[in-house]
Amino acid sequence: MHSRRDFLKLLSMAVGVTLSGCGEGTSQTAGGSPVDPLLAPMAYGYRVLVRSGQDLPSGRSFQARSADGEPPFMGAVMLNDRRHIYFHALDEANNRGIYRLDLDEAGAPGEITNLIREGSVLADGTVVADFSDGEINNSDDLLVAVEDANGVTTLQYAQNGGGFRPLAKSFGELSGNVKLAGYVCQTQSIADDGSILFVADYLDSDGICEGEGLFLMPSGQPDQTRLLLANEQLVPGTSSAIQTFDVCELGPGGLYLVRGSASATAGLASADANGKPLTYLLAGRLGETPRLVAIDPALGSPGQGYALASSFMCPRIGYNSEKGSMTLGAILQLDENRTQLWLDDQVLIEADLAGGGSRSPQGSRIVSILPPVFGPRGLVYFQVFTEDGMELLLYDGVNTRTLLSRGDDFNGQKIETILFGSLPEAVNSHGEFVTIVELSDGETDILLGYPI
Repeated sequence: MHSRRDFLKLLSMAVGVTLSGCGEGTSQTAGGSPVDPLLAPMAYGYRVLVRSGQDLPSGRSFQARSADGEPPFMGAVMLNDRRHIYFHALDEANNRGIYRLDLDEAGAPGEITNLIREGSVLADGTVVADFSDGEINNSDDLLVAVEDANGVTTLQYAQNGGGFRPLAKSFGELSGNVKLAGYVCQTQSIADDGSILFVADYLDSDGICEGEGLFLMPSGQPDQTRLLLANEQLVPGTSSAIQTFDVCELGPGGLYLVRGSASATAGLASADANGKPLTYLLAGRLGETPRLVAIDPALGSPGQGYALASSFMCPRIGYNSEKGSMTLGAILQLDENRTQLWLDDQVLIEADLAGGGSRSPQGSRIVSILPPVFGPRGLVYFQVFTEDGMELLLYDGVNTRTLLSRGDDFNGQKIETILFGSLPEAVNSHGEFVTIVELSDGETDILLGYPI
C-alpha cells in the first residue's frame, strides 16, 4: 500500500516539531493554472461522519484507539460525486476493513456497511489476509488488490456497488499475450469508464519472468489487457532503464501517471548507496509515448525539459471539466531537506526541513507537504506540516488559504492532528472533501467539509 506508507512516512517527518497554533490566513502563491477565485468556496462547514469507538450494525464497533497508537481510521478515506464515502477502519478485534456510508440529500450520513475485512471470504473463495487501499470511481466501482495467507494476490472488482469478482490473479493468464507471475502490486487505478491500470510481474512465452510491467485492462474486458510499459525499457529521453513501477494513476481521456525506479544501465542497481530509490515520473496518454516529468539527478541530464529531482510520494492528476484541461501535481525532492509541490511544471510551494522554504497562510514555515488532491474548477487541496503545526490548505489558482489547522476549535475540543491526502479521491465535484482529525480528548473523527 504505497500511498499509505508514503503518507505515514511523511507524517513521521513532523515528529519532534513543536505543534501549536490556530487561525485563518491567506497567501499569494505562484504556479498552476489560474481559476476565478470567485468560483472557489469562500467558507466551509464541517460534519462528523464517523467517530472512533462508534457501534456498527453488525454488533461490532470501531476501535477507540489501536494498540500501537495508530489512528483507527488510518488515513485512507474516499468519496465520489454520488456523495458515497469509503474508508478504512480497525474494529474492536483489530481487524482492518473497508467500509461505506452514503449521504442523503441533506448531507446526513446513512448506515455504515462493511465491504471487505481481514478474515472475510470472498465469492471466489479468497480468504482475505491483506488488501490495498482500494480505488473508487463515480459509478461506485471499487477495485482492491487482495492477498491471501499464501501470498497470492487477486485484483477484486465490485461493480456499481455490487459484490466482488476476480479480474486478475497471481500466475493467472489474462490473454494470449499476458500471463502474470507471482507479484501483483497493491497499487492500481480505475477510471470512471471502468478501465484499470495496474502493475504486476509477467511471464514470457517460455514461462520466464520478465519483471514488472504496467498494464491497461479495458472496462469489462480482462482478455484485452495489454502491456503499456515494461521492465528494462528506456526511460523516454534518457539512457536509463526502468526497473520498477510503484505508483500509477489513470485519469479522464486516457491520461496516466506512473512512478518507479530506474538504473543508469539495464540490470544495475536502482537505488543509491543509502538505499534510496533512483526514481522517475512519467505522464502519458494511452496510445502515445509518455513524457518524462522528473528523474533522479543521478540518471538524467540538465536542460532536457524535465526536472532533475526525486519523485516524492504519490503524483496526482486533476481535471477541470469547465475548461477541459488536465493538471499534473507532484511532490518532488531536490535534496534531503527540500521538497516542492509542482503543478504543471511550476513550483507552488517549497518545504525545507533545514530552514527557509515557503510560509503557510498563517505565516508558519513549511517543513513538509502531503500530495495534492484536485477538486472542481481547478481547485487544489493539500496538507502541510509547519514549524507551528499542520494546516489543510485550498489553492484557487491565485491565493492559498487555510481551511483547518491544529488548534482549531471543533465541538468543544481542539484539533490535534489532521490526516488528509492519503488517496486522490478525497474531494468530489461538489467541492466537498473528507479528512480525518484527532481531537484533544483523544477521539478520532472522519469529517465531511462542505461549501457554505
